[in-house]
Amino acid sequence: MNFSVFLRYLPVVVTLCATAAQAGFGNYEGHEIRGQSLIVTSNLGNLHVTALNDSSFEAHYIEKGVKQLPSFATDGTSAPVATVVIDRPDAVVMTIGGLTAVVNKNPVRIAYFKSGELLLAEEHGYFAYETLRGFRFSLDNDEKILGGGQRVLGMDRRGQRMPLYNKAHYGYTTESNQMYYG
Repeated sequence: MNFSVFLRYLPVVVTLCATAAQAGFGNYEGHEIRGQSLIVTSNLGNLHVTALNDSSFEAHYIEKGVKQLPSFATDGTSAPVATVVIDRPDAVVMTIGGLTAVVNKNPVRIAYFKSGELLLAEEHGYFAYETLRGFRFSLDNDEKILGGGQRVLGMDRRGQRMPLYNKAHYGYTTESNQMYYG
């Protein structure tokens, strides 16, 4: 390929890469309210935002064609909570008490607010590859992701990637990245 052909197609390639990198969970197609859950439908699947109680949400991304494993993160029950859902042109907003989840429509991404102050937002949002699925949160350089309930990984979880299998690791001292299911 000569250099002039390369330069001619470079803007197209850059645009496609930038679009893919900022895709989030696709583009908004609609939403419905089912019980205490806001279900947002996108061209990639469904996003369920459920009010677990008056101070916590659960977000569950269900991609089309991907088998969903059961979650063991919560007990599966939720207390009845008064929820308010507002459909705006750019977002769907779900509020419980002083906590708000704002689901942007294009691309579909979530930001969480408490009493109007931003707590957490997705950077590039949801991503899924053959061997890796996850989220990219927008964090300041000095912010950390701490804890998570397990005892075998150090407290600072920022930048950690856990394998999607459980492999015994005997004799670890302060941490192990082998003893997780994802």
